[in-house]
Order: sequence, then structure tokens, then C-alpha cells
Amino acid sequence: IEHLVVLGATGDVGRGIVAQAVERGWAVTAVGRRDATLREVAAAHPDGRVAVQTGDVSTSEGARDLVSALTIDGPIAVVVAISVPWRTVRVLDTDYAAAADYWRSYLGAHVAAIQAFVPALPAGSVLLGIGGGMADFVAPGQAVVSMSQAAERMLYRTLHAEVAERGIEIRELMIVSRVLGHSDRHGGAAPMLTDREVGERVCEILADPGAEPHLGPVLKITPAR
Repeated sequence: IEHLVVLGATGDVGRGIVAQAVERGWAVTAVGRRDATLREVAAAHPDGRVAVQTGDVSTSEGARDLVSALTIDGPIAVVVAISVPWRTVRVLDTDYAAAADYWRSYLGAHVAAIQAFVPALPAGSVLLGIGGGMADFVAPGQAVVSMSQAAERMLYRTLHAEVAERGIEIRELMIVSRVLGHSDRHGGAAPMLTDREVGERVCEILADPGAEPHLGPVLKITPAR
């Protein structure tokens, strides 16, 4: 893989992936919704390896417009590092309409990105979605997020089976930890992954998705300690 497209490149996870890809000498296109924040990401890598593209995959139309704006002339890697915040609320107090809006914005973005990118990807490409570990455990007040992450896991598993004959590698990396990165918003003494650690793992998978540790289709990363 020589070219990486990162959707959600301005978040903590996205920035970590961009940084590690640049260290490997890959050309990177950082995608986000805000020009100013994208310029900030590019400025952190003045060697010119990071191009920026404003785009929004919250809708199918926006995702298709993004793909049309990119040049895909050979196998590439695409990482969907999109997440959406959710407030802490008990199941019994959760408003279904609010939950449905969350699912639409979070899962909808992953679905829109998949449906726009996969048909445009040539054989040898890799598409990796970033998920979360709350698909497997109870986090107080976060049931809506846990349900989304569980559904996302099945989304990538099913996609992996559907495109197997096309020569496109599909993976999901579940981050079973908070991530300490650019925003530095997570406090506390609990072990955390750094954005660098996540970025390194993502790039390892993209570089050789056929290697035994990366076969997946669903993979996990947890703090070492």
C-alpha cells in the first residue's frame, strides 16, 4: 500500500493513523469536514506527504461526492475512523428517537463510506473500519454506543464475506480502550492506548492484511499493561 485515505483524520485516532503512515513513507489523504482542522493536520507533517480533502460521509450523497473528488488509480487503503459522541444515559431514560439519530449518524456514516468506496476500489485494496470494545461489555450509560459497536462489527464481518471474490481486504479494528491523543481529554489512572499505538497497529494491518495476526476480519487492540 502506497496511498492511504483516512476518513475522520482530525480525531485522536485519525491523527495517530496519519502520523504512523507518514513515518512509513506512505502518501496520505486526510479527510474531514472542516478545512481549518484539516490544515492543522497537514501542518503537522510539513514534508508534503499529507494531502487534505474536505468531505462528509454522513450521507450517501456526500460519500459519493468524496469518492468522486479523489483519484483512485491503483490499490489503496481506506480507514474509516469515524466516531460520534454520546451522552451518559441509562437505558430506562433513553429516548428512542435520540438513539436512532445516533445510530444513523454513526452506523450511517460507516455504511455510506462502505457503499461509496468499495465499488471504486481495485483489487489489492484494503478497507478498515475502526470500532470499539464496548460491543462486548457493559459501560454504564453507554448502551446506545455498545449497540452501535456490536452492529458495526457485524457490518464489517458481512462485508468481508460479500466482497471476498473481488480481492479487496476488509477488516475492522476494535479499540478496547480509551485513546490518549491530540485532544488529551481522557483522564484517570486506567490503562489507555496512545494514538501512536493505535496508528502503528492500523498500519501493520494495512501493510500485510494477509499475515496470520491480521486475518480477522475483526481484530482487537488493548493496552499492553
